[in-house]
Amino acid sequence: MSAPSVSSRVPLSHEIHDDLNRRHFVGAGLLTVLLAGCGAPVTTSGRPGAGDPWEFTDDAGTRIALPAHPRRITVDSFVCGALWDYGIRPIAVWGRTTAPGGTVHRDLGDADLSTMDDLTGEAITEVNLERLAAVAPEIIVTFAYDGSPGWTAESQFDLIRGIAPVASVDIGNRPVRDIFAGFARIAEALGGEPSAEAIGTARAGFDAACERLRVAAAQRPGLRLLAGDLDLVQGTGLWVNTPDWPLYALLTELGVELVNAGFAEPSFVSEELLTEQRADAILLINSNVDPAASYDSPVWQSLPAVRAGQFAWPDQPPVLYSYDNYARLLDRITELLTASRRLDPQ
Repeated sequence: MSAPSVSSRVPLSHEIHDDLNRRHFVGAGLLTVLLAGCGAPVTTSGRPGAGDPWEFTDDAGTRIALPAHPRRITVDSFVCGALWDYGIRPIAVWGRTTAPGGTVHRDLGDADLSTMDDLTGEAITEVNLERLAAVAPEIIVTFAYDGSPGWTAESQFDLIRGIAPVASVDIGNRPVRDIFAGFARIAEALGGEPSAEAIGTARAGFDAACERLRVAAAQRPGLRLLAGDLDLVQGTGLWVNTPDWPLYALLTELGVELVNAGFAEPSFVSEELLTEQRADAILLINSNVDPAASYDSPVWQSLPAVRAGQFAWPDQPPVLYSYDNYARLLDRITELLTASRRLDPQ
């Protein structure tokens, strides 16, 4: 089976993909003006400050050397919640910060948006460069995807690096536990506490949730799960990722049989193709809608898993790499599998 592919640069959701295509190029001359209005520019050598010199090599192999420990930290929304759990308190954030209706976006986890400047530009994938320069960060922490910048276009990313050094945490196609370790490593370097009792408790909760899902999957041999992002904007259907996407790889490791295994690249699966998937249960990820109330498509309603009520849309975003978040997400999937049964071929 084949399906139209989407950009593999940031294959996290169609929302990001759309906004990447809507960005406006910001000229290098603008950066000069912005920095001129904010005093001396923050270069890759950092800003002067008290304390011992600070060094860190990020997941991309970029070495950052500063004359003092960075205190003024700006982040994107995909790293904010994970770092917050370790006690890191950024001064500013950009990205998916607010949800429809003005509530704090769930991607931020437990982070308190009211304590940070929201630097999101006209699109969620843009940072307001003027405001970024004004908050004078000493370091900027962003996510990367297989080495590529996350929220920002290459053109804007270069300008951001002219304001302050950028350290990235790669959340691309690698094991979830490795991503957790990447966040713990940079959090510790920034002054966080990966060894704190609360982190140990959360890690144990994640391990326990993994085991519960492993048991549930073993008790449902042959039950096929389709996991994807419900699309109500570009067209009816699901966006799915590749089998090595962190959440999918974790589910496979725990014994869940994914229908998604047939996709070699991030793809949009139209409703017509959904009918060919033979899924016994459907997991909607990154979906901000209740499909039972908002998705009244006849094709969707005709899917065997939907007719049987064997679908779920967890509140926990898979891009929030927090032990607590993932424990809750896995428990929702366990509940879905436990409540589902194999469906006869239609």
